[in-house]
Amino acid sequence: MTRFVRLKSAVTGHPIAAVTLVGLLLVALGGAAELVAQKAVADQIREDPALSAADATVHLGDNWALAALAGQRMEEVDIVADNATLGPFTGVSLQVEVYGLRLGSAPEFERIHGLAVLDASAIAEVFKKEARGMGVTSVVMNSLEQTISVLTSGVSAPKQIVLRPESTPDGSFVLEPVGDAKSAEGVLPGQGAGLSGPQDPMAALGLKVQAVAVGRDSLRLVLDGDSGKLQS
Repeated sequence: MTRFVRLKSAVTGHPIAAVTLVGLLLVALGGAAELVAQKAVADQIREDPALSAADATVHLGDNWALAALAGQRMEEVDIVADNATLGPFTGVSLQVEVYGLRLGSAPEFERIHGLAVLDASAIAEVFKKEARGMGVTSVVMNSLEQTISVLTSGVSAPKQIVLRPESTPDGSFVLEPVGDAKSAEGVLPGQGAGLSGPQDPMAALGLKVQAVAVGRDSLRLVLDGDSGKLQS
């Protein structure tokens, strides 16, 4: 008996099993196609220069990638990056939620929300580079007072400079000297040093700082934005 005859016999002899087998094969093929589509969608989103440089990871959630490639609106897409650059700050953890994303030649979204986390070491590195004469040794976060203390060893600089992060009307943030630290404004990095104003992923995606909070070991920026486009 040939293989064809045996297969025909099996199909005609067990029609329910044959239909089940065909269904399983279609499901497997569909699942494989969806996996390929998921990678294609994630790659297209990551092509945005603001995200590619940050080595971002894209989570599609409950969205069907095959439908998304066909132009269907995605309810929510989550993007996570642990090595983003915001202005002078590097190694920033960035979480972005993109709502109403529709792919195409110019992917568009309806709204965007995010959270940026700058740890104390990243802030200290900026001060060490931008204010070398201060001899910055470390940065201490005070979550109770909502301030950041910059400790220095410079001869002409105060031993401690206390700063309070604040959001600004234009959607950026500044580190304002507090109390006795106001006398050190002349030795602090100025606005031109890039200590204020979101850049890179934040600016490219239209994210603006809505609120700031000092944690135990980091500065958290709550971000929000309106509709926009990905540069993919």
